[in-house]
Amino acid sequence: SQLTVGAIHRLVTGLPEGFDVAAALEPFFQMDRVDGVSKAAPPLAVVTPEGAWRLTPRDPDAHTLDSSRVAAALEGFPDHTLVYQHGRGTVVGAVAEGRADAAFLLRPATVAQIAETGRSGVRMPPKTTFFWPKPRTGIVFRPVDD
Repeated sequence: SQLTVGAIHRLVTGLPEGFDVAAALEPFFQMDRVDGVSKAAPPLAVVTPEGAWRLTPRDPDAHTLDSSRVAAALEGFPDHTLVYQHGRGTVVGAVAEGRADAAFLLRPATVAQIAETGRSGVRMPPKTTFFWPKPRTGIVFRPVDD
């Protein structure tokens, strides 16, 4: 099967009670409230117990990767725990069930973005890519002519 690149979303826990996630993101993103987060052509989005917002970067030239944009915004958050998780339903469910304060839904990095980042010498934030299928482990190659 063909190699695909998926997104790894971010779950934020441990924020102080009453912390306004949407207000903290305003300097970085234009926030457009949405009724729900579509599975088709998913946008960069954040989901909190208060609702969901599509995030449009205010400075589109600052970073090209969603993971970099979110990492920059999270630097201004108070102490928190960040968990990486693939599966949109899983992260949205964690917020709905009260197990997370916010879920950032990222778009998968494109092959062009990965190549551009590699050529620039800049390191990608942790868990920017989720490659599938995973290579099998435990396979050993030996020369046949021995």
